[in-house]
Amino acid sequence: MMKKSATILILAGLALPVILSAKEEKKGLALDQVPAKVAAAIRAAAGNEPVQIKAEKEDGVDAFEAKWSAAGHKHEITVGADGTVLSQEEVIAADAAPAPVQAAIKTVAAGGKVEKVEKVTEKGTTVYEAEIETAAGEVEVKFDASGKEIARETKGKEKEENEEKDDDDHEEQGGK
Repeated sequence: MMKKSATILILAGLALPVILSAKEEKKGLALDQVPAKVAAAIRAAAGNEPVQIKAEKEDGVDAFEAKWSAAGHKHEITVGADGTVLSQEEVIAADAAPAPVQAAIKTVAAGGKVEKVEKVTEKGTTVYEAEIETAAGEVEVKFDASGKEIARETKGKEKEENEEKDDDDHEEQGGK
Protein backbone atom coordinates (compact mmCIF):
# COMPACT_ATOMS: atom_id res chain seq x y z
CA MET A 1 0.00 0.00 0.00
CA MET A 2 2.84 2.36 0.86
CA LYS A 3 4.58 1.66 -2.47
CA LYS A 4 1.32 2.33 -4.30
CA SER A 5 0.88 5.69 -2.57
CA ALA A 6 4.48 6.67 -3.26
CA THR A 7 4.11 5.70 -6.93
CA ILE A 8 0.91 7.75 -7.25
CA LEU A 9 2.59 10.78 -5.65
CA ILE A 10 5.59 10.50 -7.96
CA LEU A 11 3.38 10.19 -11.04
CA ALA A 12 1.25 13.13 -9.93
CA GLY A 13 4.42 15.18 -9.39
CA LEU A 14 5.64 14.33 -12.88
CA ALA A 15 2.27 15.12 -14.48
CA LEU A 16 1.77 18.48 -12.76
CA PRO A 17 4.30 20.47 -14.84
CA VAL A 18 2.82 19.01 -18.03
CA ILE A 19 -0.71 19.98 -16.97
CA LEU A 20 0.36 23.49 -15.95
CA SER A 21 2.34 23.90 -19.17
CA ALA A 22 -0.70 22.89 -21.23
CA LYS A 23 -2.85 25.44 -19.39
CA GLU A 24 -0.29 28.21 -20.05
CA GLU A 25 -0.07 27.23 -23.72
CA LYS A 26 -3.86 27.30 -24.07
CA LYS A 27 -4.05 30.69 -22.33
CA GLY A 28 -1.33 32.14 -24.52
CA LEU A 29 1.15 34.90 -23.86
CA ALA A 30 0.65 38.55 -23.00
CA LEU A 31 2.47 41.33 -24.85
CA ASP A 32 4.70 41.93 -21.83
CA GLN A 33 5.82 38.27 -22.00
CA VAL A 34 7.38 38.56 -25.47
CA PRO A 35 10.54 40.44 -26.52
CA ALA A 36 10.03 44.21 -26.85
CA LYS A 37 10.70 44.18 -30.62
CA VAL A 38 8.08 41.45 -31.07
CA ALA A 39 5.53 43.39 -29.01
CA ALA A 40 6.24 46.53 -31.06
CA ALA A 41 5.69 44.68 -34.36
CA ILE A 42 2.44 43.16 -33.09
CA ARG A 43 1.17 46.54 -31.81
CA ALA A 44 2.10 48.19 -35.13
CA ALA A 45 -0.11 45.67 -36.94
CA ALA A 46 -2.93 45.20 -34.41
CA GLY A 47 -3.12 48.67 -32.92
CA ASN A 48 -4.92 48.51 -29.59
CA GLU A 49 -7.00 45.43 -30.49
CA PRO A 50 -6.82 42.56 -27.98
CA VAL A 51 -4.47 39.87 -29.31
CA GLN A 52 -3.90 36.17 -28.67
CA ILE A 53 -0.20 35.33 -28.80
CA LYS A 54 1.57 31.99 -28.83
CA ALA A 55 5.20 30.99 -29.25
CA GLU A 56 6.02 28.66 -32.14
CA LYS A 57 8.74 27.59 -34.57
CA GLU A 58 8.51 29.00 -38.11
CA ASP A 59 10.90 27.23 -40.49
CA GLY A 60 13.05 26.26 -37.49
CA VAL A 61 13.16 29.84 -36.15
CA ASP A 62 11.67 30.98 -32.84
CA ALA A 63 8.62 33.07 -33.63
CA PHE A 64 5.43 34.46 -32.13
CA GLU A 65 2.01 34.23 -33.74
CA ALA A 66 -0.62 36.82 -32.84
CA LYS A 67 -4.30 36.72 -33.82
CA TRP A 68 -6.98 39.37 -33.49
CA SER A 69 -10.18 40.66 -35.05
CA ALA A 70 -10.71 44.20 -36.30
CA ALA A 71 -13.58 45.70 -38.27
CA GLY A 72 -15.19 42.25 -38.46
CA HIS A 73 -12.15 40.63 -40.10
CA LYS A 74 -9.68 38.11 -38.67
CA HIS A 75 -5.98 38.95 -38.74
CA GLU A 76 -2.84 36.96 -38.01
CA ILE A 77 0.82 37.93 -37.89
CA THR A 78 3.93 35.84 -37.28
CA VAL A 79 6.92 37.74 -35.93
CA GLY A 80 10.47 36.44 -35.48
CA ALA A 81 12.12 36.77 -32.06
CA ASP A 82 14.10 39.73 -33.48
CA GLY A 83 10.90 41.62 -34.36
CA THR A 84 10.96 40.83 -38.09
CA VAL A 85 7.49 40.23 -39.57
CA LEU A 86 7.65 36.77 -41.16
CA SER A 87 4.08 36.60 -42.42
CA GLN A 88 0.77 38.39 -42.16
CA GLU A 89 -2.73 37.15 -43.03
CA GLU A 90 -6.01 38.98 -43.09
CA VAL A 91 -9.50 37.95 -44.14
CA ILE A 92 -10.79 40.57 -46.57
CA ALA A 93 -13.96 41.21 -48.53
CA ALA A 94 -13.66 39.87 -52.10
CA ASP A 95 -14.10 43.39 -53.47
CA ALA A 96 -11.11 44.59 -51.41
CA ALA A 97 -8.74 42.48 -53.53
CA PRO A 98 -7.08 44.11 -56.57
CA ALA A 99 -9.33 44.22 -59.67
CA PRO A 100 -7.39 41.48 -61.54
CA VAL A 101 -7.73 39.17 -58.52
CA GLN A 102 -11.46 39.93 -58.26
CA ALA A 103 -11.90 39.03 -61.94
CA ALA A 104 -9.93 35.79 -61.52
CA ILE A 105 -11.98 34.82 -58.46
CA LYS A 106 -15.23 35.47 -60.38
CA THR A 107 -14.01 33.25 -63.23
CA VAL A 108 -13.20 30.35 -60.89
CA ALA A 109 -16.38 30.88 -58.88
CA ALA A 110 -18.72 30.99 -61.91
CA GLY A 111 -21.91 29.38 -60.61
CA GLY A 112 -20.37 28.89 -57.17
CA LYS A 113 -20.07 30.87 -53.96
CA VAL A 114 -16.98 32.66 -52.62
CA GLU A 115 -16.72 31.56 -48.98
CA LYS A 116 -13.60 33.50 -47.92
CA VAL A 117 -10.78 35.63 -49.35
CA GLU A 118 -7.48 36.16 -47.52
CA LYS A 119 -4.61 38.51 -48.23
CA VAL A 120 -1.37 36.74 -47.27
CA THR A 121 2.02 38.45 -47.19
CA GLU A 122 5.08 36.30 -46.65
CA LYS A 123 8.72 37.25 -47.24
CA GLY A 124 7.58 40.47 -48.93
CA THR A 125 5.30 38.72 -51.42
CA THR A 126 1.52 39.15 -51.28
CA VAL A 127 -0.89 36.52 -52.56
CA TYR A 128 -4.65 36.20 -52.33
CA GLU A 129 -6.30 32.94 -51.28
CA ALA A 130 -9.95 32.31 -52.13
CA GLU A 131 -12.12 29.49 -50.81
CA ILE A 132 -14.91 28.83 -53.27
CA GLU A 133 -17.83 26.39 -53.02
CA THR A 134 -18.64 24.98 -56.48
CA ALA A 135 -20.88 22.20 -57.78
CA ALA A 136 -17.78 19.98 -57.90
CA GLY A 137 -16.82 20.75 -54.29
CA GLU A 138 -14.69 23.21 -52.38
CA VAL A 139 -11.82 24.84 -54.26
CA GLU A 140 -8.99 26.81 -52.66
CA VAL A 141 -7.13 28.96 -55.19
CA LYS A 142 -4.11 31.23 -54.71
CA PHE A 143 -3.53 34.23 -56.98
CA ASP A 144 -0.71 36.74 -57.25
CA ALA A 145 -1.61 40.45 -57.29
CA SER A 146 -1.95 40.38 -61.10
CA GLY A 147 -4.70 37.73 -60.87
CA LYS A 148 -2.48 34.90 -62.12
CA GLU A 149 -3.42 31.58 -60.53
CA ILE A 150 -0.43 30.12 -58.71
CA ALA A 151 -1.97 27.16 -56.84
CA ARG A 152 -5.24 25.26 -56.64
CA GLU A 153 -6.58 22.57 -54.35
CA THR A 154 -9.95 20.93 -54.96
CA LYS A 155 -11.87 18.95 -52.40
CA GLY A 156 -14.59 17.10 -54.34
CA LYS A 157 -18.14 16.60 -53.09
CA GLU A 158 -17.63 12.83 -52.93
CA LYS A 159 -14.57 13.26 -50.70
CA GLU A 160 -16.44 15.75 -48.47
CA GLU A 161 -19.40 13.36 -48.15
CA ASN A 162 -17.07 10.47 -47.24
CA GLU A 163 -15.38 12.64 -44.60
CA GLU A 164 -18.79 13.60 -43.18
CA LYS A 165 -19.81 9.91 -43.15
CA ASP A 166 -16.56 9.01 -41.38
CA ASP A 167 -17.26 11.75 -38.80
CA ASP A 168 -20.81 10.41 -38.32
CA ASP A 169 -19.54 6.83 -37.95
CA HIS A 170 -16.94 8.05 -35.45
CA GLU A 171 -19.64 9.81 -33.38
CA GLU A 172 -21.95 6.77 -33.50
CA GLN A 173 -19.15 4.67 -32.03
CA GLY A 174 -18.88 7.03 -29.09
CA GLY A 175 -16.03 9.07 -30.51
CA LYS A 176 -13.60 6.14 -30.41
